Amino acid sequence: MTELSTYLRKAADILYDYEWVYNFRATHILVNNILSHIPEVWIQAFLGLSDDDLTLLTNGIVKDSWPKCLAEFAYRCNELMLPQAGMESFSQNKGWDYIPAEIRKGMSPKKQHEVLHLTSFIYHQCCEGNLSRILDLGSGLGYLGKLLHHRSGYRVLGLEANIGCVGKAASMQQPICSSGVKHVALTLRPAHSEEEWRTTVDQVTSVLEDLGNWQGKCSCGSVPPESEATESVSQSEQDFAEPVCMVSLHSCGDLSPTALRLFLELPQATRLVVMSCCFHKMKTALPGGSRAEQGTTTVEDEAGDGEADVDVDDEVFPDFPMSSELKRVVGSRRSFLRRPLLRLASELTIEMWRLMTESQRCEHSLYVLGRAVFELYGMKEHYKLKKVRRRGARKTKRSNFEGYLEDALHRFKFVPLCTQPTCLSPGCSNFNSRGRSPTSEDHRISEEDSSRPFASSPTTLRSKATCSRRSKSFSRRHTNPCSPSHDIPFIDEDDCEGSRETVVSPDDDPGPCSPINAGAAPVGDVASPQTDPVCLDQTPLEVHRAKLKALMDEQCTPETVRLTTALYAMQACIQAIAEGLVIADRLAFLLERGGPTIEASLVRVFDRSLSPRSLAIVANKGRKQGSPSWEFGRQ
Repeated sequence: MTELSTYLRKAADILYDYEWVYNFRATHILVNNILSHIPEVWIQAFLGLSDDDLTLLTNGIVKDSWPKCLAEFAYRCNELMLPQAGMESFSQNKGWDYIPAEIRKGMSPKKQHEVLHLTSFIYHQCCEGNLSRILDLGSGLGYLGKLLHHRSGYRVLGLEANIGCVGKAASMQQPICSSGVKHVALTLRPAHSEEEWRTTVDQVTSVLEDLGNWQGKCSCGSVPPESEATESVSQSEQDFAEPVCMVSLHSCGDLSPTALRLFLELPQATRLVVMSCCFHKMKTALPGGSRAEQGTTTVEDEAGDGEADVDVDDEVFPDFPMSSELKRVVGSRRSFLRRPLLRLASELTIEMWRLMTESQRCEHSLYVLGRAVFELYGMKEHYKLKKVRRRGARKTKRSNFEGYLEDALHRFKFVPLCTQPTCLSPGCSNFNSRGRSPTSEDHRISEEDSSRPFASSPTTLRSKATCSRRSKSFSRRHTNPCSPSHDIPFIDEDDCEGSRETVVSPDDDPGPCSPINAGAAPVGDVASPQTDPVCLDQTPLEVHRAKLKALMDEQCTPETVRLTTALYAMQACIQAIAEGLVIADRLAFLLERGGPTIEASLVRVFDRSLSPRSLAIVANKGRKQGSPSWEFGRQ
């Protein structure tokens, strides 16, 4: 654990020192005047850097003319990257170099890359452990299980919370093999309460011990007839405990911590291969012990963006940190262990950022600022914005501010902020709220600050000793929910198969009968005629357009766009460290709880330029604990 502890300490230090780079909600980049927290000497340097210079920064290469504190940031980020074990040659196993057409149907190139490489690695693990049964958690549409059974003849049992995915996976599997892969609808609840956790363990144990889930004649011929002949209902009681390899591709949100705990608790699970993703979708523990489920709209989700409105000081994740070691390392410095860190850990990798063209980076900055202008407009004009589409603007409308404005105007509703803390008018911004006043301090900035595209305030950090820490005013301003917007187009959330909500394509019109539009009022109106008139927005769309256009012209200057691009370049530099902290924390938890009989490590399975979440947590029971292979630099 010595090297692992060293990595956790170094990662926590750099993420704490530079939390001003990422610890904010992206839609509030103008509301909270985030760009003013870039040190003045950095601002001067960034405004003179070319796009190639920013790429040099992400490679840890600095110029002599750059400020020393900026060079120190680049050096520290370059020194400490994801902990990684060397890539093995398992992907070259004979017969694992392609996916048959009948299994490949419906898979994107990225999904094909992931399924091909992960099934090859799982086969490698099962051969070492002499295993022939696979338990697939969050199995989604069953792509992983289909290829594993087809290539190896393994029996696969997939557990999936989304009953629609279970039905579709079964129908897709039927023409290929009627019994080699089984799918069961089961919600794996995390260990946030003892009662729910015992229920989860009992349910998983039950499906594992149900021989019907592992028997049946293989119709595709992948399982040899002699193997099938040995399977019968008269098997001995020992067969109930036949070992399994527990796997999970796109182990989203709380599913990954749940998989680790199940592996430790279930005696049948002797091997583990888990690919974590979407860390920002983990559930939070709210004051009073209640929980807010991320990814779904709840009473607490007043913004309508799928994230619960929890004050940053109250936001606690039961499954982060997981390890005692990280808790010890962090101590009282917990201000950076918030959802923005988890969202940063879920973003595209630095390799993907380098592959972006200059126009793509600029387009991304335009999109971020366009969305931020709408948020600033809502603050200044006392509106709460509610999206009526999944995205704030279509991808085809993000190349300039004018196109974004016209498209976004029809994708948001402007809900006037009511002065009553708990208004009873349907459609009001405070209807059925938790009683928090819309004029609370967490949504307030001065008119002077809100009018500046960026600023060199007295609180700007200037010296080498202070460039890595944010000012006190930054902390005070961020009492609002500290979660970057779902609109940032960096995260490929659609790759998460398991337990996801049905969504409408951002480029399609859902239509008036869609659940997303059912009962929705037209733009400029927010409620039915029964709504209290004080809560109705009678403002014509043309007025919103004119005011937003003026605000965009004021805020979105070329300098602001350039600094926004530089800010996201800095986030790209630090992204791998954020991801490494979360993954290393889970590995430390596994080693702490498993004791000397658990061997665990991290293995890079995917190409990071193709699939951003490329690290697998790999573990096995019954062997002497070894030391993971670590490298504290870029490969």
